[in-house]
Amino acid sequence: MPEQEPRPIELGWLLVGEPSSEQREAVGAARAKLARRLEGLFPQFQWRTPLVSRREASAPGLDEPAARLDEGVQERDARRWDFAFVVTTRDLRSYYKSRALAVPSRALGVAVV
Repeated sequence: MPEQEPRPIELGWLLVGEPSSEQREAVGAARAKLARRLEGLFPQFQWRTPLVSRREASAPGLDEPAARLDEGVQERDARRWDFAFVVTTRDLRSYYKSRALAVPSRALGVAVV
């Protein structure tokens, strides 16, 4: 039986909000740097980092991390990604500190930044 080519590992990125050109460039640079790093560390695998943008009008106040985690799970499942990064242009609500920079969920396979 012929060997099947391994399926690429997809680390999807969901960009939510109305990012500035600087924010878009930063996300692009982060995706590229992550892909280079993974390719260097694990060259036996194929890595993909697709990007999906979802424009939303900026709402006042802080962004709710749990809602963004749910969006990441839905996007990850719909697109069959292995992991999802949700990047929001709004600050994240934190219940323990004055602010949160990121909310990872290993159980969900999603991180909100």
